[in-house]
Amino acid sequence: MPSLLAGIIVLTMLFSINIRVMGKPNTALFDNDSIFTLALGADGGEPWTQFALILALVLVFLAVFYWFLNTELGMALRCVGANQTMSRAQGIPTHCYIVAGIAMAGGFSAFGGAVMAQHQAYADVNMGVGVLIVGLAATILGETLVGRGTLTRQLIAPVIGSLAYFQVVAVALALGLKPSDLKLLTGLFVLITLAAPIIMRAKR
Repeated sequence: MPSLLAGIIVLTMLFSINIRVMGKPNTALFDNDSIFTLALGADGGEPWTQFALILALVLVFLAVFYWFLNTELGMALRCVGANQTMSRAQGIPTHCYIVAGIAMAGGFSAFGGAVMAQHQAYADVNMGVGVLIVGLAATILGETLVGRGTLTRQLIAPVIGSLAYFQVVAVALALGLKPSDLKLLTGLFVLITLAAPIIMRAKR
């Protein structure tokens, strides 16, 4: 809980820092090169080539992260995440690993935000609003679909879940749901996915 509270405080502080860095709440990036223009040409490529590029980046990150989590440092980080009491008993400096884990998560989030800003050709301080709920929904859905019994499944689950989640959103929009209702849909979806395993266990 203290780590979660610290993360929320940092995110709140970063909102003001982002405005300071950009000088205004939003900034257009049309005149700047992006990974899409550098890799796919001046026009930024077709939608399917952009998707392929993003998928390649995700796979590279997953491969590197998988390798890291199987190193001594990565195993210690996983141990701290699983059981802090046992980790301290093994002589692992849990506070250092907690900070390192939060820093790594922040770095991944920052990279994802940078790719999104380059894809949309603008940056806005409100682009990250609601991402926590979306990430939670995608993770829960992914773990439901592929499980979490192994490290590979745990790494793949958020990716599969995010693809499936946005397909659900696309279907909802196609059925006539207004974009302003998406946050309500996301919240209900998270509540349902959280309650479903509990209801199934209760019926057993």
